[in-house]
Amino acid sequence: MARPKRARYRRDTELLRVWQMVASRRWLTLLARRIPTMVGWLTTAAAGPASLPAQAPPPRTPAPVEFAVEQRTRDRWLHGRQQPRFTRFAESRSWLLGDSVRAGASGGRRLYLTPGRFAEGRDSAYIETDRDGRVVRLAASLRPPSRAMALLPGDSARFARFRLFDGGHLTLPETRLWDLTPSFRPATVRPGMRWSDTLERVATRDGYRQSLRGVRVSTLIGDTTVGERRLWIVRDSARVRYEERWLEEERTLGTDVAVTRTANGIIRGRYLYDPERRLFRARSDTTSLAGEALLQYPNSYPGVRTFRTPARYERYRDWDVYDQAGYTARQTALRTAANRDRGGMVVAPSTSVERRLAEGDTVVRDSVIAEWWRSEDPDHRERLFRMLQMWGTQRDRMFYLRLDSLRVASGDTAYLQSWLAQRAYSPGRPTTVPEMQSMLRFMENPGLAFAFNQSRDWLYENLRQALTQSPPAVVPERAAPCVPAACRLLADQWRSAREPRLRELGLVALVTLEPARWSDTVLARATAGSRFLEPAAMLVRGVGATWPAAAKAEIPSPNASWHAWADWMTAPNAAYAAARAAANASLGLPAPRPEPRVRFEESHAAAIRFFQARTGRDMIAELRRGLETADSDSARLVFGTMLQGLGELRLSADEMVAHFRSGEPGRVALAQRSLIEMFWRDNRARPADSITTLAILDRLASQVLEGGAPWRTLDGRPAAGRQGPELHAAPAQKSIFLLADSLPAALRDKWKDRVRVVTSAEWRDRPLTDAGVLYTLSGVRQAGPFISVTVGSQEHMARRPGEAPQLFAAGTAYYLMELNGEWVIVSTDWWVT
Repeated sequence: MARPKRARYRRDTELLRVWQMVASRRWLTLLARRIPTMVGWLTTAAAGPASLPAQAPPPRTPAPVEFAVEQRTRDRWLHGRQQPRFTRFAESRSWLLGDSVRAGASGGRRLYLTPGRFAEGRDSAYIETDRDGRVVRLAASLRPPSRAMALLPGDSARFARFRLFDGGHLTLPETRLWDLTPSFRPATVRPGMRWSDTLERVATRDGYRQSLRGVRVSTLIGDTTVGERRLWIVRDSARVRYEERWLEEERTLGTDVAVTRTANGIIRGRYLYDPERRLFRARSDTTSLAGEALLQYPNSYPGVRTFRTPARYERYRDWDVYDQAGYTARQTALRTAANRDRGGMVVAPSTSVERRLAEGDTVVRDSVIAEWWRSEDPDHRERLFRMLQMWGTQRDRMFYLRLDSLRVASGDTAYLQSWLAQRAYSPGRPTTVPEMQSMLRFMENPGLAFAFNQSRDWLYENLRQALTQSPPAVVPERAAPCVPAACRLLADQWRSAREPRLRELGLVALVTLEPARWSDTVLARATAGSRFLEPAAMLVRGVGATWPAAAKAEIPSPNASWHAWADWMTAPNAAYAAARAAANASLGLPAPRPEPRVRFEESHAAAIRFFQARTGRDMIAELRRGLETADSDSARLVFGTMLQGLGELRLSADEMVAHFRSGEPGRVALAQRSLIEMFWRDNRARPADSITTLAILDRLASQVLEGGAPWRTLDGRPAAGRQGPELHAAPAQKSIFLLADSLPAALRDKWKDRVRVVTSAEWRDRPLTDAGVLYTLSGVRQAGPFISVTVGSQEHMARRPGEAPQLFAAGTAYYLMELNGEWVIVSTDWWVT
């Protein structure tokens, strides 16, 4: 059984063994085994620097480099309330490319480096060291941001902030260079010699800061020969104090908060030092720090503004330095490994455990749960849990509902908060009173979320979105975001909560429960500057187009023209449209297509119904009059679309036929929407008779499998584009299959000699790595003069042994109308992974 991809979790064994490698006696043996791959080491005085391929996608003209440094990191911050067994390590890989090495003053050197290369330019840096490798000067710069990244206010700042983090942690450009150049200055080069260095590393940028201070003691352990080169084995240990400070956007406040972490501890490492190149050839180190994290809100924030929590930091790192041949080989190996592990957009169980879970084997499921309970490894626990989520819940709805509670019962409070945040916005599943009480516990005190190293925004945002998208006053109780008692519990926070965001969230609950009574309060506070209440204020004003790039027009006045209503639905923000056009022009792209004149979504329906409940204005009657008096096809399309979206316009089959036959684009669009509703919402369709079914499916099989003539469109012209589901690769004739299970017996007999007709069991037994495309024809459903039929595809790409399956799926639905004794296409729908 396959399903659309959610996420891939896999183990990087090389990263997982860092600590064992450092701590065990096998460290030197493993390290030495890596060195022979670094053949053909380029000398600093080489006449011409080598040309190396960059990471994907490679540049047209590779820039010259003299060496490449790969850093693999596994690290985590643990705040005071987090437990190690529940907190995963973040894994990252980064590269530093050495462009050139030049002589410096007094026997020192200057290394010119590129932390990254991009189509629009590249970051750059340099390190100047003295004769002994101590850093004299260090500098790094970032390439200018792309204009295409700044379409809305604040985009440039958000993009600049994003580039200062790596693997979720603050990593200023200068800090990526801190440990690159080792100090090597024993008085006499012999085993047992020791020397010390004072560390004074400080990096600042745009209010962000990182510093590392301390003393490092290095010990010369001995020497070894690798590839006929003599390398020195060095062990070092540094007692350090680390500080970091950054500004974090608190979206629900519309302001930045300061986060500071200070910690003391030890960094221990080993490396192989090349005295001729004055660089290490390989290094591994571990870091263990303990201290405090501090969250500070601005002075304008009422109430408690400072929250503290203990904090710990753990890091395991591996470094490797490559020459041209080694770097090229490493890049090839990484691409090969990525291709081997990368599947398609549909995932299928690839191990016996996953297959048995997908088949509903409760014995295997219980064994996985038992192993998950026993494990103390957070990464292993996460993989097991994701496997249970992905494959263990498909045949057991009750287990799906119970799985999250198992994790919460294990003591994982951080997961509880993230689960509650997801429940806060769960359309069709109203929040219960116990769930709301748990949510309030986190929202009452931002310091609690900070102590678990979790977002302070997510719960507030999701509850606010749920309330404004489905206001309890205007939606059925089953569609409300919370049961009545839970909504009232949240509304009570307007009067009792100390946290300002929770108070204002209570006001959002009040206005969505009683629009007429509380709308003026919301508007007054939003006008006074409340950022949190802006979505609720838009709802009060009747804004339907709430997305960032929209003009956010208010409900038009009574008897407004269709032009005003069209602008209310889709008019773009003028500044956004200009910025988007400028960005396309700067990249040499064509001008963006204009926004559609008709776009009616849930936010539009909520705005109309809420405005009607707040003001008493009969919006539905106004729209009906607009449709009845429409004097153009555009007017009919605008008013009809809104009424359809509100569920106030249902066309009969005869009306749809008349709309289609008219040929007017507006009327055709209305008929197409009503047609889909008739088949999938109103349940007015029934299975077609056997003669019609055979004729339709045979025609569909012919056009998909053999390129037969498709049905014509409504205007009599041949259907444009490829018929049938989209494929990622053209299949060989021998690898095309047709599913027998969904075919009448007469069609199975007719097609069995042209393509390979297989049952679902036979298809399931084929190796997932064998190339093949399985076409599935649906049943034929009929409603009056209309028919719907669908063809789906399951696509398996050819894969080598050991590579992950690469699977895709697609489908095309046809809606046909009988016209003068012939079936014609009046609408199509398609999807592809």
